[in-house]
Amino acid sequence: MPQIKLRRSTRDQIDFDMPVTYPSGVPKADVTNLQALVNNLGTILLNDWDGPINTGDKPVTFDVNIDDRPQLRIGNEIIEITNARVTGAIRCNPVAVPIKDPCYLANELGEPFAAAALIEHKGALWGFTASILNNELRMFSIPSILRNVRPIRKAI
Repeated sequence: MPQIKLRRSTRDQIDFDMPVTYPSGVPKADVTNLQALVNNLGTILLNDWDGPINTGDKPVTFDVNIDDRPQLRIGNEIIEITNARVTGAIRCNPVAVPIKDPCYLANELGEPFAAAALIEHKGALWGFTASILNNELRMFSIPSILRNVRPIRKAI
């Protein structure tokens, strides 16, 4: 991962409320300041992470490529962010959460071959899918921006 050394005077000016902009021609993400960018990276990382084997605290380090090239303006300098290293600890506590609105697909004989469920937990919406066709189980986060664009429908 490339590293850019910032002058101390520049680093001292960085703050989480600082606005984030994007180069012209790049679609704008749902990120308006540095804190929102950091939060967004955390969500993306957890979606792609396979998770821990055990419960409890687990130290982690993730290197991330940032494709939409957000920028910070510090004085006359524009800093384009293309990579980030996220370090910290993830606490894993299994929680039983009731499943709402499950659905499944069945073949002509009525045998289910795929299923999906939505779960809302602490304000976050999660989707789970299972398929016997390719023997996989997937979990994914549904960002709030998608919920606002495509509201949940009760019937399919």
